[in-house]
Amino acid sequence: MDSIVATQAIRVERAKENVEAARERMAEAMKERKMHETLREKAFEAFLQEENIRKKVLPMWNRQQVKEPLERGCGAKSRQVMERHEV
Repeated sequence: MDSIVATQAIRVERAKENVEAARERMAEAMKERKMHETLREKAFEAFLQEENIRKKVLPMWNRQQVKEPLERGCGAKSRQVMERHEV
């Protein structure tokens, strides 16, 4: 009977060690997951900021492309259009 108890005690101890090892692996996996989520969120925020800049800069750039030829004297009609739309 004592040998059965001793065997069970050994099995319980091994199971505790296995549980602790699994808990450590799970904690590490959760840390990595959180790190990836944070990196993904930061990348998305950077993307949104870049998109906002593009939305602001590209229209200005396009207006500049239109404005320069008009300023070089493409004709009175073109200048009237430019003044009307404040390009």
